[in-house]
Amino acid sequence: MNEEQAAEFAGVFKALADPFRLRILDLLPSTPDCRSVYNVNELVEELGGSQPNMSHHLKVLKHAGVVKCKKMCSSVYFYRNREMAEHIDAFLKKLL
Repeated sequence: MNEEQAAEFAGVFKALADPFRLRILDLLPSTPDCRSVYNVNELVEELGGSQPNMSHHLKVLKHAGVVKCKKMCSSVYFYRNREMAEHIDAFLKKLL
């Protein structure tokens, strides 16, 4: 593993090291199917907290590459990045 890959994984694991972010990920689907994705307000309704706080957590997850978003209608909807999940899975299998 080179230095860049190590930094990428460190950023991902840092983003995942928050219990609230793990709860967000648990709700989000792995595909942008319009019946199962969530926007910020729906996540706040489901998990509690405030809209600014939820937006911050989603920004951290998106920056780490764990979450993607897609604009549909008049809102932005979030879902898990399946490719990143597979990348993390392969890394953890190799590591452990």
